Amino acid sequence: GDIFVRDLQAGTTTLVSINRQGTAGGRGGESYEPQISADGRFVIFTSYATDLVENYTAGDQGLFIRDLLAGTTTLVVSGVNCNIIVNKQQVGVHPADSRCEVRDYGPLISADGHYLAFTTQTPLASNDDGNISCYLRDLYTGTYSLISVNYAGATATGSSGALGISADGRFVLFVSDASDIAPQQSSKFYSGA
Repeated sequence: GDIFVRDLQAGTTTLVSINRQGTAGGRGGESYEPQISADGRFVIFTSYATDLVENYTAGDQGLFIRDLLAGTTTLVVSGVNCNIIVNKQQVGVHPADSRCEVRDYGPLISADGHYLAFTTQTPLASNDDGNISCYLRDLYTGTYSLISVNYAGATATGSSGALGISADGRFVLFVSDASDIAPQQSSKFYSGA
């Protein structure tokens, strides 16, 4: 299906999962799991649509952000074999790919719309070893930061999932089965800053 935002004060409805020509909903796959920033400017969502942004026709599950003010859609990251870990377990997963693993973590947008915390198995940092990891994307600069690192600054030795983000994006709460995140850990819930 497509994703829409309803402005209750203005009485208008806007198509969020719109194709790059701005004429219709995305083609080639479902869009789902939307979240909106507190100010209503940004909507993040996952999609299999192949025509939301330029030069993207892979059809893999992608994480997108739509800037409703600027009228632009940006691909944050695309996943191969469902490597984007989405927020709910009832998402549309390609049944032909039994290797697809869906977890109950992220994506999450900060209240100010500046940062996006998400979970993926796609390595986006040079120190990521391919485990399911937490990332923070600065939506203003387009840069990625690996959040689920161990106490030495290297990628953690287990899988992690983003659970929360502070209003200003300074803190990201995540869970991990890694044993090397904190020197004296006894819990699997962490806050990264």
